[in-house]
Amino acid sequence: MEKYVRHRIGDERLVRLILKWLKAGVMEDGQWFETKQGTPQGAVVSPLLANLYLHYVLDWVQGMAERRWRTAT
Repeated sequence: MEKYVRHRIGDERLVRLILKWLKAGVMEDGQWFETKQGTPQGAVVSPLLANLYLHYVLDWVQGMAERRWRTAT
């Protein structure tokens, strides 16, 4: 995920903030749990990261489709 964040966001301060959000952990029933991977569901940063990743995936799909169309003609 860090790769996608760094690719799409040019401001290093914002990148550091997002990475801190990812490593912040989760508080559930009064207990803190470390996050080992991914983003906690319902976290403030979740929609932003979902949009960043979706943008990357859509770019990849578009590139694959364009290559396929070029070879088909």
